Amino acid sequence: MMAKYLVTASVLAVLIMRMVPSRADCTRGSPTGHFQGTAVSREASNLDISLDLRCVGQQYQGELVTPVGVYTVQTGTFADGELQLQLLSGTDSVSVRARFEDQEFHGQFTSGEDSGSVDLQRTGEPHAPGSTEGSLHLTPSQWEEDIDFFARELPQRHANAFQHLTRSQFDVAIANLQRRLPQMNGDEIYVALDRIANSIGDAHTYVEFPVDMANLPLGLAKFGADYRVVTAGVGFEKALGARVASIGDTPIAQARQLGVSMTPSAETTALADARVVGFLTMGIRKGSKGIC
Repeated sequence: MMAKYLVTASVLAVLIMRMVPSRADCTRGSPTGHFQGTAVSREASNLDISLDLRCVGQQYQGELVTPVGVYTVQTGTFADGELQLQLLSGTDSVSVRARFEDQEFHGQFTSGEDSGSVDLQRTGEPHAPGSTEGSLHLTPSQWEEDIDFFARELPQRHANAFQHLTRSQFDVAIANLQRRLPQMNGDEIYVALDRIANSIGDAHTYVEFPVDMANLPLGLAKFGADYRVVTAGVGFEKALGARVASIGDTPIAQARQLGVSMTPSAETTALADARVVGFLTMGIRKGSKGIC
């Protein structure tokens, strides 16, 4: 779901637990399943999270889904009613100890200087591996759920979401997007949602790009009003130095304006130009025509 791609200036903290090397990770009867609940962070307040926990070959596997991404279980143990897990997302790590009773986990987490409580309830069997990966191939009802989450949570989690646009303007933009959903594909919905996020105004508020975005084997740079090819992949060396006239059927000037609409409205022109240069050679799905 797109909700897991939401990023604001707030820092998310989630769960990690340390493994006890002398014990097996999990055995028959160890808790597994799909769990849903919240983590209450001192830095980011209440966070909706879910955890898929599987026991495979006496080792815990699984994924923790958060509003900003997916954390993968690295190690874990369960002994004397206490679960400990270690989860990583890139270089981010978090740690937790939680008691398991009546199909529920209750415990504490730490992540850097942040800490808080964790409460999760089992709702069913664990989801299959890979089912939590980001995707733009969603049903209209899934998109509606994501947009509702975005519209509800962003104002609550942002320190000052309506400094550069009004709440009424934000609500109208959300309503217009929801009205147009049946005629839009995943790329178009993503772009529209990111434009709304960028209208908040600051460089820290945006919608995360999907992990499978594709990039053309070219690098561009802006020289005055022109864009020229400054780097090229193997086999495309003849393009070096070429002036870009259009992106597909879209004239370069129009493509730039479309890209600017996905940059922070209250930040500098230099930042907008830097982001647009990246947008012009970026696709969202493999085989897509690009975000512009």
